[in-house]
Amino acid sequence: MIYQKKEPNFYLCVFIVILLVSAMSFTAGCFLTTMKTTPEDDFKDAVKLEQDIALDNENKNYDTYETSKKNGIMEKEYSTALIDEPMLQENKDTVSFKGNYITPDSRLIVALQGVGFQDLYNSDFDIAKIDCDDSKLSPGQISRLQAQGKKIISYLSIGEAEAYRDYWLDDWQTGNPEFIDDENPDWVKNYKVRYWHKEWQDIIFRKLEQIQNTGYDGVYLDMVDAYLYYQNKGYNHTDKEMVDFILNISGKAKTINQDFLIIPQNADPLIKNFNYLCSIDGIGVENLWYKGDSRVKNEITDSRLNNLKIAKSSNKFVIAISYVKSASGIKTFSDLCKKYGFIPFIGDIKLGSIENKAN
Repeated sequence: MIYQKKEPNFYLCVFIVILLVSAMSFTAGCFLTTMKTTPEDDFKDAVKLEQDIALDNENKNYDTYETSKKNGIMEKEYSTALIDEPMLQENKDTVSFKGNYITPDSRLIVALQGVGFQDLYNSDFDIAKIDCDDSKLSPGQISRLQAQGKKIISYLSIGEAEAYRDYWLDDWQTGNPEFIDDENPDWVKNYKVRYWHKEWQDIIFRKLEQIQNTGYDGVYLDMVDAYLYYQNKGYNHTDKEMVDFILNISGKAKTINQDFLIIPQNADPLIKNFNYLCSIDGIGVENLWYKGDSRVKNEITDSRLNNLKIAKSSNKFVIAISYVKSASGIKTFSDLCKKYGFIPFIGDIKLGSIENKAN
């Protein structure tokens, strides 16, 4: 039997070619679309990746337990997702995505009492840490200072309650309300607070809102190291409670203004917590090399410097505050700040002057 050879249908061939070309174009378009990302997208992806890594490490190294109550504090077995310096060095361009333009050369003043608008307006500085309740700056005055290129930061104590603040009621004393603890023997009318209590945190959140509404550029959070006070009294996981508190402060503030600066003072071991590190913009430290005119022990300084290196390697600025008085101490402190890239301030411990004695 002889079979007749059939020629392929021309139109069918054209149709198949068109389908193939269309499919290839669609696939290429999808691929290119996924490749179009902004720097912000890249940053978010990088942070998400680091969070996933931290969470994975957390799950590998820590057990999870049900929340329980003990000693008046919420107790949890938790992970402090730690990161080490080499990892931060490797990812230092993605851990922090800030535009605050604060550098080691920024000129700082710290004046918590007796300093008003005219003092600030006539002074030469880049950053001022002041007390909003003492200076009583208006939104208009802050705007005029900001027009000079100055950043105005308000002091806010979150680990102690101060009897001279507007939130303090006449009948308050140790134990009433429940979160008010013992008076600080070194500072009159300053009381330790059980900072994990909702009532106290709501007071701080209201104060934060007031500071933001007035137009300040950030808050300088004092008494963050109160977690050590309660840790020494036998409470558990006080560091975690403080980290959670500051995460909430930062989250509320940056929801309103993403450039609002969150600057905790001391408590530098908390820097090793990844989420804490991402929630702050810088850190202030006291008594790093000197306590008064006496040198701090090398092992203490070295331990703190290791923590601060983590902050620096993730693009957080470091403010170093000293109350050293001797000429040699002032020079040594100033030189060490330059060496490590810290913003220096030297003044009287009462912080009632606009002068910065750092060289």
